[in-house]
Amino acid sequence: MRPLKTISLLLLAWTASIGAAAPADAADNDALRTTLRTGTQEKRLDAVETLKQITRSRKRFGEKQPVEAIPELIGTVCGEYETPGVEWSNKLPEQAAIVLGTIGEPALAEVVPLLKKPRMKTRFYAAVALGVMGPVARPAVPALCLAVSDSTDRVRESIF
Repeated sequence: MRPLKTISLLLLAWTASIGAAAPADAADNDALRTTLRTGTQEKRLDAVETLKQITRSRKRFGEKQPVEAIPELIGTVCGEYETPGVEWSNKLPEQAAIVLGTIGEPALAEVVPLLKKPRMKTRFYAAVALGVMGPVARPAVPALCLAVSDSTDRVRESIF
């Protein structure tokens, strides 16, 4: 296991065991956001995994979500940071969508417009994020109704 991921997961496990959410200060959040924009695929996967653990822990304890990471997570779902000619894993945008869904309502206004993007993967992962949000995504129902007629089976299936 990579050192950054190991330390982050140990810290999360420790804080969860004492009943506190993960301590992610501004410097930690900035580092994760920078990695999402400029890191290698492996480091970006680590950053998204760390954010996923943080958001789940904070949701569990009712603490403020790392909303400052929403633009980078949206960029990851949209494929904005992909390197041309390099095959990227679908795990990265999928995990970013899960994090956006876990963040919930603060990410809703950024996720809904993704359902109308021309890139099929972006529409698909937007629907995944909304599904993870659950009832919080109720305001997205009209956009999801339009997405049901999407030309791609995968996008339509992700809505159900």
